[in-house]
Amino acid sequence: MQQEAQTLDFLKGVLNEAISNVQAGDFLILVPAVVAILMTPLSYSIADGLMLTTLAWTLCNRLKDHGQRERVSPMLIGMNVLAILRFAFITV
Repeated sequence: MQQEAQTLDFLKGVLNEAISNVQAGDFLILVPAVVAILMTPLSYSIADGLMLTTLAWTLCNRLKDHGQRERVSPMLIGMNVLAILRFAFITV
């Protein structure tokens, strides 16, 4: 348990340093970065935080491109569907 807390503290420091380089007007990077910073420590799981960050990135890019398929690959969409199913059926 202590090792997980140390890992999350390290990740929090890395993410805080990374967010300082993000420009406020670039929502395609800002929204997933904020999701990563908030959800990784709150969920107590690096894997869940990264899954939610990937979902946020995909949603931001799909909404921005108005459905253009060049930016988001079908494999990433499939991975996001599996992540949603995992959250829906495995998470208690």
